[in-house]
Amino acid sequence: MALNISYPFQYKWYGFFVNVNSNYSHYKADFGGGDRVINQEVFSYIVYLQNTFNLGKGWTGELTGLYISPMLWQGLFKSVPMGFVDAGLQKTIFKGKGNMKFAMSDILKTMKWGGSGNFAGAVNEGHGNGEMQQFKFNISYRFGNSQVKAARQRKSAIDEEKKRAEGGGNQQGGIGQQ
Repeated sequence: MALNISYPFQYKWYGFFVNVNSNYSHYKADFGGGDRVINQEVFSYIVYLQNTFNLGKGWTGELTGLYISPMLWQGLFKSVPMGFVDAGLQKTIFKGKGNMKFAMSDILKTMKWGGSGNFAGAVNEGHGNGEMQQFKFNISYRFGNSQVKAARQRKSAIDEEKKRAEGGGNQQGGIGQQ
């Protein structure tokens, strides 16, 4: 059973987007009784939040966070909570034709996985972390004419025939025109 809720919000210079995904799972299995029985249930959730800030004079900022509650993997392995906080700053440059971006991911070094499990007396434990923390710098520039007109929309023969069948094919005051 799962429930997912998303909500975007924008007010003047500040905006945010939040997503909450919750899940209830119940794992049951009997592999011969005794300590070979699985009967685990868990309520888990994931919260994602993205904040955006218009700081003026071509500057924008972003602060993003993710939290993953403890959950069961494969019905046996209970994970530890994990998450991250990312931040970025962007500046419009070259008279609006370019951008310069600075960003850092996993600022608090919290995106580490881990957990443990015990089945039939076999205890398993694992922990690790990837190379989640990164510093990024990017400069982009848009070449070409930014005033190019949008491509003309073309209607297919099917669209034209449908319009005629509905009485709207004659635009000069024929049948179906008032």
